[in-house]
Amino acid sequence: MLYRLFGVLWLANLIQAQFEICHKAKSCKECLSIDFHCSWCESIKYTSVRCASSKSHRLQGCKADDIIDTSTDISFPNNLAVTDKSNTNDGIYVSPQSVDIKLRVGQEYSFNITTLVSKNYPVDLYYLMDISQSMHDDALIVAKLGKELSSAMNKLSDDVRFGFGTFVDKPYSPFTSYTLDGDVSCGNCLQEPHSFEHVVSLTQNLSMFQNGVSNTKYSSNNEKPEGLLDALMQAIACQNVIGWRENSRHFIVAATDAPFHFAGDGRLVGAVIPNDGQCHMQGNSYQDSHKYDYPSVGRINKGMSDNQVQVVFACTEEYLQDYKLLSSHLSGSTFGELAKDSSNIVNLVTEAFYDIVSEITLNINQNFNENNFFINFDSYCPGHPVAHNQNNCSNIAIGEKATFSVKIKATAYDPKKSKFNFLLQPSTIKGKVDVSVEIISDCTSCKNVPVDDQSFCRNNSVFSCGSCNCASNLYGDACECSDANNLMQSCFAKDSTEYDEPCSGRGLCVCGSCKCFSDGEVAVHGDFCECDGNCLAGCVHGTCECGKCNCKPGYSGVDCNCASDTSNCFKDGIECNNQGKCKCNRCVCDADSNYSGEFCDVCNNCQNEYCSANWECVECHIQETKSSCNNLCININVTVVDDLDDLVGERCIFEDDDECSISFLYFPYSEVIAINDTEIIGSLWIQRERVCPFGIPLFFIILIILFIILLLGVLFLVAWKIIVTVQDTREYQNFSKNRANLKWDEADNPLFNPATTHFKNPTYSGSK
Repeated sequence: MLYRLFGVLWLANLIQAQFEICHKAKSCKECLSIDFHCSWCESIKYTSVRCASSKSHRLQGCKADDIIDTSTDISFPNNLAVTDKSNTNDGIYVSPQSVDIKLRVGQEYSFNITTLVSKNYPVDLYYLMDISQSMHDDALIVAKLGKELSSAMNKLSDDVRFGFGTFVDKPYSPFTSYTLDGDVSCGNCLQEPHSFEHVVSLTQNLSMFQNGVSNTKYSSNNEKPEGLLDALMQAIACQNVIGWRENSRHFIVAATDAPFHFAGDGRLVGAVIPNDGQCHMQGNSYQDSHKYDYPSVGRINKGMSDNQVQVVFACTEEYLQDYKLLSSHLSGSTFGELAKDSSNIVNLVTEAFYDIVSEITLNINQNFNENNFFINFDSYCPGHPVAHNQNNCSNIAIGEKATFSVKIKATAYDPKKSKFNFLLQPSTIKGKVDVSVEIISDCTSCKNVPVDDQSFCRNNSVFSCGSCNCASNLYGDACECSDANNLMQSCFAKDSTEYDEPCSGRGLCVCGSCKCFSDGEVAVHGDFCECDGNCLAGCVHGTCECGKCNCKPGYSGVDCNCASDTSNCFKDGIECNNQGKCKCNRCVCDADSNYSGEFCDVCNNCQNEYCSANWECVECHIQETKSSCNNLCININVTVVDDLDDLVGERCIFEDDDECSISFLYFPYSEVIAINDTEIIGSLWIQRERVCPFGIPLFFIILIILFIILLLGVLFLVAWKIIVTVQDTREYQNFSKNRANLKWDEADNPLFNPATTHFKNPTYSGSK
């Protein structure tokens, strides 16, 4: 009963809260911008609050045609289904392509995005290689493996293009060597150091790619870290130079055997301008490396997202952890261990390709930072149950589809910015969804029935959508009240500490008097709208006044359902059998009493007179001394049975001297029966088997204790043996290790000290 009452209270508070959210609006546009539960009634004759729920308006007599309640609308301007690439057209890998949504504040809408992992998706693979001297032999091997790499990639896609570029580092000291006249020199190397050099544009001509790689000359720098991020940023940003196609997967394989410089290191050579992520190529070379610092990891990540580029870091074992950490901060990247001679580049690239394309993450473009609504995702990955609050799928096979449910909810309305645009982009698929969201508070559907403004609206106010739009210092239905009259104070309850708003926050102050809101479900009244019209308890025998029940004479309680009469509590002139109290004309039995029932006259655990009167007879039969029981079982028909369940009578239970329970039934006859000239007044059924408590013999208890002691002793010995064995093993291993280290040349005596001593003259420089 209590949980139902709490449920009713919670529901009433919820309705009241929603109602109070709406009723403060003074115009239609303000009303619709508060919450999607709010609607506006534009009827001129409407006397209740104009901003409330649609249900409330209907209950108060506002016609459906006069209720302004804009609803959610969604459209898909471009909604082509996903298809794989064929010989006649390009494939579509993301659907829909654009979504337009109109939302009310507090309202949520969801739509699905479907992605397709295609086999025939075009692939652009750009090989970005470190050409420091330690990587020179690798270029020759990569060139020889060109056909094998092409064959492997053609198994993944029918349309693959290859490109090639090189990098070393910024060609300035201290990163590389240079002469005072500015000419770059690097000792015996065959090519000047450079930040990035584009060699072969993306092409299907495999020979051109192989020649570009095999003709590469190595270079040199002065330190371990190199300018990989500089080159990577330009390869991503310079789409026209590299030849990236619009509808293709963009892959960069960055091969190196060294760590990388990052943002801030460029200041050592005077490159103090933060990297802007733009293309600064002149011809095929990055010429502005002396101006711009190395890009940050965040800048690289944004460039990869904006241009939908995936990166594979192929590095030697020595720096594998460095590139693993870098890859973890770049969405759409992976890493792999490169053999010292790059002989495993084919397997590395194909495995990385599978790793990348088999995982899809639906990202929001990084320019999105709005606070007026939030977005959530659910993932429907093939072969897996739905994953709530997750925007990625993994282990997707080529040719399979993954679906994402996108949920958008408007949280606030800003009249200065009510439209928002953002992109949803799958991380490894070329394609995007252009989403346009508008938070609406549209009152254009108002009929605006023509009226004489000055006859209906006073003080030069303007009639709009069924009501008068008052100036800031005016209020009232017809803007007839002014703050100058100082009448607002009359709407505050002087003795109330619960409310600090006029009319208790549940009505409008109209020229010094409260006009209470009435929602149809929550009736509000009172001089200061302080009273709720509903009494949740019901007021069975009374009337509801200001949210409380005023009971009729003879009744009390929250719901006026407690009668003061006590006539229903007496039986045989005794109130509740002296085992309880009369409350609301009903007996409530004492909690510590064994009695229950309507008059507390039913004893639950009491033994009746029949039980005590027949106990000696029962005990005699249980002891199997029937010959001596006749004197104890007078005028009773006694039967010993196996079970009492199917018999009717007064059930009795007694304990004997062995603490065993004996059960029996006694059934008194309504009249005396003569059996064998003996008058019988009742039947007695005795259960043959006693119910005795289970006990363990002392002998078994002693055996159990001895067994436990013996077991603990054995476990102690085993533990001691294990500890001693481990210690002995460790000591023997240390002995063997020390013995193995005692090695010396057999020709030398370790105890021999030479007879001569050598001294060195510090001033002697030697002779040439």
